[in-house]
This record gives sequence, C-alpha cells and structure tokens, in this order.
Amino acid sequence: MEAAFSWLGELFGLLLDFIPRWLIVKQTHGGVAFVRGKNAQLVEPGMRFFWPFWTEIILYPVVRQTMNLPQQTLTTLDGESIQINSIVVYKVDDVLKMLTLQFDIEETIRDLSLASIKTEITSRTFDEITNEQNKIDCDLTESLNEELAYYGVDIVKVALTDFAKTRVYTLSGMGNQHKLFPVQEED
Repeated sequence: MEAAFSWLGELFGLLLDFIPRWLIVKQTHGGVAFVRGKNAQLVEPGMRFFWPFWTEIILYPVVRQTMNLPQQTLTTLDGESIQINSIVVYKVDDVLKMLTLQFDIEETIRDLSLASIKTEITSRTFDEITNEQNKIDCDLTESLNEELAYYGVDIVKVALTDFAKTRVYTLSGMGNQHKLFPVQEED
C-alpha cells in the first residue's frame, strides 16, 4: 500500500521545486549559485532567494581552516630517511574561483602541499632541515600560496609539525612491503 502512493510523494517534491525558497548564508561561508547548471554567480552571506528548479547553490566555509597532512617518508639530499608531519592553514579569498576551477579543494590543497614539501625536503640535508625550520616553513608557505592563488585560496601558513630520522626495511619474501622504524639514538 505504501509503495502504491510513493509516486504521490515524488510528485509533491517535484512541485515544491517550482516554489521559490529562502536560504540563509552564514557570515563564515560563501557560495556559488549555478543557474541552469552554468552561469556561476557569487553567493555572499545574508538571506538569499532562489528557485530550486533551475538553481543549485553550493556553500563553502571561507574563514581560516587547518588541514593535517598525511605523514610522508622522504629522503634528504644527504641520504637520510625521515618521516615528516605537517599542517596547512588556509582561507578562501575567492569562493567563485574555488568552486568553479577545480572539483575538490581539500584534495587539491593536500596534493599540492605534499608535492611542495617533498620538493623542499629532498633538496636539503638533514642538518639544514634541523637548523632552518622557520625558513623552510616560510618557503613552503610562499610557494604554495603562489600555486593555490589561482584557485582563490590564501595559504596562511605551512608548517612542519615534527620530523624524525627513520629506517626503511624491506621484508624479504613478502613482496615490496616496507616497515618504518624510528631511529633510536645510540649511547
């Protein structure tokens, strides 16, 4: 009996799409209205009126956010294997660019950040990394800011949160499986 009247609910939902709706956009968010699937228009904070039948609105936080990057195991210029943990602090300056020039901004930030960190770390010796952490953070912030400005994202800070020497062992007889072990200082 319930399935027999399910079409009635679907019809009612379709009719509701023809009725204009109000949307409240918080001050911490921005958005884009895609009218008829194209014609992207900026949606700023406040009360907005839209027709759901031909307009889709996507909202995204534009205020400061922090992303913890996945741990990386890299080899320095002098052949040391190290594990790196890092964070990226960012905010969205242009939500229209951010939502129309790429599909997944978090993935874009993550991928470009990991690549920049790899480039920076593998071009330095372990001692340089140990002694120039602030310079490395500033260089990473600057280079990543240049790359992500195109997408409307402002990088506030990139920072290596910690790093340590590690040893990589290949387990024989088990394919290409690797185990990572932190290096313990010997007495």
